[in-house]
Amino acid sequence: MRGGTWREASTGGRAAERGFSLVATIVAAATASSIAGCSIALDWTGYTGGAAGGDAGLTGAGDGAGAGVPAGGACSGDVRCVPPPPDTGWIGPLALYDGPPGATLPDCAPGESGLDVFSGLTGPAASCSTCACAAPQGDACTDPALTFFADPGCAMACGPATSLTDKACVAPPTASTCSAAAFAVGPSTPAGGGACAASGGMATLPPATWSRVARACMPVGPLSRGGGSCPASSVCLPNPASPPQAAICVEQAGDAACPATGYPSKRLYYTGVDDQRGCTPCTCAAPAGASCSFAAASPGFRYDPLTCTAPMFPFGVPTACQTFTGGDPFKLFSAPVLDPGSCASAGGEPTGTASPTGLLTFCCSQ
Repeated sequence: MRGGTWREASTGGRAAERGFSLVATIVAAATASSIAGCSIALDWTGYTGGAAGGDAGLTGAGDGAGAGVPAGGACSGDVRCVPPPPDTGWIGPLALYDGPPGATLPDCAPGESGLDVFSGLTGPAASCSTCACAAPQGDACTDPALTFFADPGCAMACGPATSLTDKACVAPPTASTCSAAAFAVGPSTPAGGGACAASGGMATLPPATWSRVARACMPVGPLSRGGGSCPASSVCLPNPASPPQAAICVEQAGDAACPATGYPSKRLYYTGVDDQRGCTPCTCAAPAGASCSFAAASPGFRYDPLTCTAPMFPFGVPTACQTFTGGDPFKLFSAPVLDPGSCASAGGEPTGTASPTGLLTFCCSQ
């Protein structure tokens, strides 16, 4: 079914010259079975209906018999007799063809303007791709802290702790400052501050579909009222050129109450879709489970005091308290290795809905 816009099908130019003023701005789906991602509004600004002077159709404003009818105009030919619009704000009368999605609705006849409308919107939730978190980045292992003590029980520190690395030797304090008798080495731990990059959460939108489609056809030129083959209180509307038979209706923007007589049967249609379906963003929590370790069970050594290149006496990391003698320097044989842990993912949940827009009320004779 074609996208809904009011379309003038007049074979001549006379209808436009008679002051037909109708602005309909609508971006609708190319087919009734696949509509997504559009927001549509219908603008009736400037449409006056059948006011005196010969505009298209009629508007209800207490028109008496013969209002808006050219001189000598009387109902004749292949027409049907229908009530005029009930009161101010209604547009019509018009022919309304309705069918299921994919139905072939008739084109509006020459001299008529058409509008495609829809009802029964179904918009399934978005399908979201799985969220995932990459390996944490930006963390590192701290250097173990080496502390020298003046007593064998590690109660009297010789000074502040020194970072122990695999890059440089750390000599114990000299006897003139503190005669070191023991040492302790702290652990190497993750420094923190790492983060994970999130991925996923991409939305796949199932088609938003309508259960009913309809086409409204309204004469562009003036309608005759009364006389000839119709009662004086009615309007004569051309019969459709071919089946299916159309409902005869009047129309108003929004959700309006139908009149008790003339056009009592209410139908609601829409001109488009505001599709706000999507997925929540994927996020990653702070890394958890990070740790630091060494390849060897005893990664620390006391080295030769001359060149600090030959490891001699091993020690563990951490070491609680260990006595020693001599001035051998301390160094790590290898750097600690970081296990960065992992991040828990969240998000990637369906959100939003597809909502119909451009609500129109059609009140029909039956």
